[in-house]
Amino acid sequence: MMKRYLSLLLLLAAPLAGLALEIRELASPAGPGAMGAALTRDERGVIYLTWLEPDGAGHALKFSRLLAGATRWTEPATIATGAGWFVNWADFPQLAVADGKMTAVWFVENAGQGYRAYWSQSRDQGATWSSALPVSAESGATEFTALQPLAGGRVLAVWLDARARAKGEEKQMLCARFLGEDGPDMIVDSMVCDCCQIALVPTRDGGVLAAYRGRNPDEVRDIKLSRFNGRAWSRPEGLHRDGWKIAGCPVNGPRLVTDGSWHGVAWFTAADDKPKVHAALSVDGGETFEAAQLDLGKPEGRVDAVLLKDGTLLVSWLERAGEGKEGGIYLRGLTADNRVTEPEMLAPTKTTRASGFPRMVMRDDKHLVLAFTRDLEPSRLATLVVRVR
Repeated sequence: MMKRYLSLLLLLAAPLAGLALEIRELASPAGPGAMGAALTRDERGVIYLTWLEPDGAGHALKFSRLLAGATRWTEPATIATGAGWFVNWADFPQLAVADGKMTAVWFVENAGQGYRAYWSQSRDQGATWSSALPVSAESGATEFTALQPLAGGRVLAVWLDARARAKGEEKQMLCARFLGEDGPDMIVDSMVCDCCQIALVPTRDGGVLAAYRGRNPDEVRDIKLSRFNGRAWSRPEGLHRDGWKIAGCPVNGPRLVTDGSWHGVAWFTAADDKPKVHAALSVDGGETFEAAQLDLGKPEGRVDAVLLKDGTLLVSWLERAGEGKEGGIYLRGLTADNRVTEPEMLAPTKTTRASGFPRMVMRDDKHLVLAFTRDLEPSRLATLVVRVR
């Protein structure tokens, strides 16, 4: 059973010095109208960028690689194309890569039920892809899907499920299953927030830790955690007692990251009408966390997180302009001894919906890669390489 999560919020009056960033833009491989960038890294250190862009009467899901030591992205390749896809600023395709296998998920409109997640796999580095299949055979409304590769080539999918709405119930569930395997869908939580992203990381015992935005009958929508041990999910536990009561979805999911020793989590809350970005570190396998506030007073949220080798958690978020600061993507570190660094701007950007969710991944011990959408007409993807320290 999971231990109770610490609710202590560290108030840090004297931040550490800045991160001494060096930022270099990489020419984006994406075409005009691109949006919905996602990043992942394989065990060899290759970074994969995925995105959506217009393709005739429909859309294409494309990917490109940044090889170890390379200074440019590879030529883009196509995973799938189609008309009638669900193309959205917050719920965008995902890619998982492990053991030479690529697994992609995207979304297709499903009349009368909303939209549905489909998946496909490649075993030849993306040259060919299997026929697309629905993530769930039991539900026609599968949204905000996250993927986690596990041992033996298995891929766990976790998603927001609206099947209960077909019965007249106004709620979402959190469900999971191993892609391509027999057996019923697993219900992780029978009532969750409607449209916030899900975060997954592997655990040392071969399972998965999931973070997501919960929901209770009083409309409190705080972040919850649940563990999967390979057979069953634990009872969901609250991460932090924010007490955010809101009668609608804030479209602002948490992010989890681990290196096997450290676990880090970042999330957004606006409890008591006070928007905040929080971050927390765990040294006991994600059993307990201590939290700190990172924002500058006007956060939009849309967080992401990566870990440095020394246990420092780096968190990015969107901050609105004001009080002498420019609006954009900001970065701040939470160190292993629970101190915060001075905030640094990674890139100026709008905080509109069309600006999407910036995403980060570590390239090596000293560099991270950032991908984000520029709210232009048409939209454009931008990618940066950031040297930290």
